[in-house]
Amino acid sequence: MQKFSRLVAGKPDAVDYDERGRYGRIIGKVIVAPAEACLAARDDCPKTLDTNLAQFTVGLAWWYRKRAKDQRQDHRYRCESAETLVREENAVLWAENEPVPSWEWRREKRK
Repeated sequence: MQKFSRLVAGKPDAVDYDERGRYGRIIGKVIVAPAEACLAARDDCPKTLDTNLAQFTVGLAWWYRKRAKDQRQDHRYRCESAETLVREENAVLWAENEPVPSWEWRREKRK
């Protein structure tokens, strides 16, 4: 988690979105400048690193399949592929015997 924090903390960002959810929250992607692209936190650094996808790639997030149809096809494919690879490697979230998706965990806590 600290590695991911270093990836995004203090970096200029941009939000790419097309819609808002039922509670008015933005549904989109946070894009930052990758560390190798810009050594200082400057606004003019190219923002090309999709932090959502980065979380799937390292095994820190679940891909929420129920919203897959709402994603752009290319993004959906990248997210699904990244999650599949880390699942096979038993990385972070999948290192547990019976990992529980965050939406199921929250539902159980409400009961």
